[in-house]
Amino acid sequence: MGSSHSLVLNSLDQSLECDTEQQSLVQIGYTLHKTILKLYTKYLSNDGKTVDYLGLKEDPNFSEYVKETAKLQTAKIQSLTRNERLALFINLYNSLQIHALIINGEPKTWSERGKIWNKNYYVISGRSYSLNDIEHGILRANRRQPFSVLPRFLWGDPRKQLSLHNSEFDPRVHFALVCGAKSCPAVRIYRPERIDNDLQSAAQVFCEANTEVVLENREIVLSKIFHWYIEDFGGEKNVIQFIMQFLSEEKSHQVAEALTGPYKITFAPYDWSINSL
Repeated sequence: MGSSHSLVLNSLDQSLECDTEQQSLVQIGYTLHKTILKLYTKYLSNDGKTVDYLGLKEDPNFSEYVKETAKLQTAKIQSLTRNERLALFINLYNSLQIHALIINGEPKTWSERGKIWNKNYYVISGRSYSLNDIEHGILRANRRQPFSVLPRFLWGDPRKQLSLHNSEFDPRVHFALVCGAKSCPAVRIYRPERIDNDLQSAAQVFCEANTEVVLENREIVLSKIFHWYIEDFGGEKNVIQFIMQFLSEEKSHQVAEALTGPYKITFAPYDWSINSL
């Protein structure tokens, strides 16, 4: 594992040849999208669940991607639509996660994993954003993260200007964010013009794969994501109904049968080992 200090991964000095002419976030996001798509096509498994980190690191397109991220430093913060904000920051989160794992190596302890989430940054328009800043501060509409009592961005934090509003929050983002572990959702690209379709597809794939019904004792086994963020899914009384809308007909019938009597919800162990090929 690399340094324990904070790391800015899109430093301007990493790219002396980078054109730092100020562009809008949307423009930069589009360019990054094209570059990262080339890498994903080559180094993701077909189902998006595993990443060839070593091969990706050595690819010239990764160096090009790092150069392009430097443009975020001077990006113009303009008004973003809800769809643009969702797609841009989901894609940035997932690429920052991969970038951080390439630079730091595989985390072996909880402390090292925490440093990945909190100590690796992209600077956007002069302000630093970690993985936790993007997830909880922006995409979860500045909600508190698990085991915390305060929102991610406190009062007066200028980074709040990029946060989704509460009315724009979409719990399906949990099925789009990839933390680099085997139990995480699959990596994919999200597009502003079809963000709802992309999130719907991600939700269907994740919920179907991570919902198990044991009819003998009316047990419904879910991903730990539904435990950590249960309030995002409407609380314990509503989480099952939330999930059922994304299940296949067969699995939905199994859940409905379990609900006909006293049932229990349990959460499967989370596999934190790295999602490398």
